[in-house]
Amino acid sequence: MALLQPKHRDFAAFYLVPLLCGGLAGQVWGDENSDIFDLPLEELMQIQITSATKAPLALRDIAASVTLITREDIARYGYLSLEELLMNVPGFYHVDNFEDYLLGVRGTTGGSIAFLINGVQQHPTRIKGLSIPDRSRMNIPLQSIDRIEIIRGPAAVIYGNNAFSGSINIVTNGQGGSSEILALGAGDNNRQQAFLRSGVKGDDFSARLNLGSEQNDGIGGKFSNLMSAEQLADMDPAMRDDLHGSLQQRNLNAELNGHYKELEFNLRYSQMQYGFYAISPSFHDGNDLHLNSWLGNLGFVHQLNNAWQSHTSLTLSHEHYQFTPDFVFDDISGYQRQGARRMEAEQSFNYKADNKFSLVAGINYRQLFAVRNRAYFPDVGFDVDAQSEDVSSMGIFSDVKYSLNNNWDMVAGYRLSQISQYHVVKHLSPADVTYEYPQRTDHVYRTALIYHYDEQNQLKIMYANALQDNSAVELNEPEETTAAEINYLYVQGAQTFSLSVFNHEVEYLKRRTVRLVGSDLVAEVDNSGEWQNRGVELMYGYRPDRHLTAELSGTSQRTLDIAADNVAVGNSPAHLFKGKLSYAWADWSSSATLAYVSEMKADYSVAEADNSVTRLGDNVPAYWLLGANMRYQQNKQPWFLNLHIYNLTDTIVRYPANELVDFEQGATGRRREVLFSAGLEF
Repeated sequence: MALLQPKHRDFAAFYLVPLLCGGLAGQVWGDENSDIFDLPLEELMQIQITSATKAPLALRDIAASVTLITREDIARYGYLSLEELLMNVPGFYHVDNFEDYLLGVRGTTGGSIAFLINGVQQHPTRIKGLSIPDRSRMNIPLQSIDRIEIIRGPAAVIYGNNAFSGSINIVTNGQGGSSEILALGAGDNNRQQAFLRSGVKGDDFSARLNLGSEQNDGIGGKFSNLMSAEQLADMDPAMRDDLHGSLQQRNLNAELNGHYKELEFNLRYSQMQYGFYAISPSFHDGNDLHLNSWLGNLGFVHQLNNAWQSHTSLTLSHEHYQFTPDFVFDDISGYQRQGARRMEAEQSFNYKADNKFSLVAGINYRQLFAVRNRAYFPDVGFDVDAQSEDVSSMGIFSDVKYSLNNNWDMVAGYRLSQISQYHVVKHLSPADVTYEYPQRTDHVYRTALIYHYDEQNQLKIMYANALQDNSAVELNEPEETTAAEINYLYVQGAQTFSLSVFNHEVEYLKRRTVRLVGSDLVAEVDNSGEWQNRGVELMYGYRPDRHLTAELSGTSQRTLDIAADNVAVGNSPAHLFKGKLSYAWADWSSSATLAYVSEMKADYSVAEADNSVTRLGDNVPAYWLLGANMRYQQNKQPWFLNLHIYNLTDTIVRYPANELVDFEQGATGRRREVLFSAGLEF
């Protein structure tokens, strides 16, 4: 029998409506942008950000959906982590299956998002020969964040391959924010947090140091609540019967950023240690994973004249992953080590002489080197060492915005990339296997029309594509998405309303075929997968004054595997609902968040002979997550107190099974957690 196994990605979402997702506080907690909360909503649409096009552009003029989250919003809602913050962004959800953390947008997970800090793209998580987990993106202390810019939709024209679903830019170098912060937090589940910010500022110089550490015991639970009776019966009696303490997390983040005249610098070090589940229960303390990364960036911004600006950037980064096993059988020995280094240089130019025409154009060079993945488990006879030659890519890109008249704007962008020829060698027994990849040329584009009926009504029509490299070495041809969307936006007084209709076609998905030949399993990989994602999204926001804010959003979608006779894909909720409410008075602020995620099906295999589908586990039920926060800070006083409750109703959340974590009943999420924190902000 032949099985066809899809490898899921996040093909989602091209989300066009500009939405300010900012909480409005009664106090100003060191937010450099605190004055924006006194602006009418129409004027808020004129706030400029750079991560959408690498040039300053007003929110209403960006041909994509923008969610802007401010420092004051983070303070008002008091989230436990960046993970919880993203769970409450409209259209977003997540799947945490104990092995990996997947961020989903509008009904699909796994598609790469360009992840930036201060406009600098971080080390890529999906590169040839490696499968570094996406969880590494979550190690950023919330107290260090001055602003988050979330751009939905293919961002490949600006950022190249693997900006499949958009970009997230986290700003930690805001020039007007608090320069000194000390914050401590403690709660149940052994959660402890500590953060320190210190900075200096002169006429033409600034520097800011952010240091944060965090630990918790992770997700717990008994295997009897996760596995079927058959799975429980197959367990070795010496194995643990629960997860408690085996999924612990210990994280450290250090960052130094600043500028001197026209020179900008960013240095970041991240150290993560956490447990994860894969294949079988553990015997002792669980599988242990160490993930270390560092990044250094220098940028030079120079105003050539009134119309032209030059931006030069050089980035070096490194990521190293080491896994020590505790599964399959007692006292197993061995390890898996993955690592890669990156060097990237970019020169871009921005042109804007008036409000009618603007241009961004540039050239980018990236090289991945020292790419290696070694898995050595001698007790089970497994020893694979995959090493890749240096992989270079050269890209030229441009993005143009032109106002046809007072009502119509046109946007067009194009990127041409060339990836070098290279080899990957897998050292196996009894003989090595060499994969040869020819030189490849990629083309991506985006087009949009923006119709401004008046100051309150706006219509956007967009069409774009993006490419995503496969995470394994067996394939060279990238996965591709094409996305189309129509969005209507209404902004008037204290209210905003938006309606989006979207359609995404995804082709060349990586699929693995496993055939039984005699007594051996033979695996083959191809790009035969094809998905279709269609849906509608509504959003409503109400902000009568700086004390009260309310936000509601809902997404309804359906994602089908066209290549498997239109079967519904796994990890794909048909409906998402988000609600946020906050109110500030005197020295107090209170808030509540509500997130609903509908039922999800498990991952699946497809019989090649008749396209019949076999799910790897049961459907997991829909769930509601309720969060609550209370903050106290006297006016003009530096100290604050904060009480946050995650999953207030102690809801049991489940995530679908996959190949490595095949719990039939689904993995479970975090239960109720209470965090108390106190700090000083100057």
